[in-house]
Amino acid sequence: MMRLSPAPTGPWSRAYRIYECPEVKWHKTYFCYAAKAHPEISAKDELIITYVCNSTDFWQMASDARISRPRFLKIKFDVQNK
Repeated sequence: MMRLSPAPTGPWSRAYRIYECPEVKWHKTYFCYAAKAHPEISAKDELIITYVCNSTDFWQMASDARISRPRFLKIKFDVQNK
């Protein structure tokens, strides 16, 4: 989810769903966490976000090389000059 604001202190918009982690549908023990924004590597009209998928079952996690590594998302914004 994401909220927008013209200033760091608000007022804040309603929450917008911007992404749903597909990995949680791969196995019943999978979960996603540690979402972080990275403005330092993002362009002016975008935001790079990372997150990780893991499992509550160690052996499931150890056997699936698709998880337990950082995922990168690029969220593009429609920047309008006013």
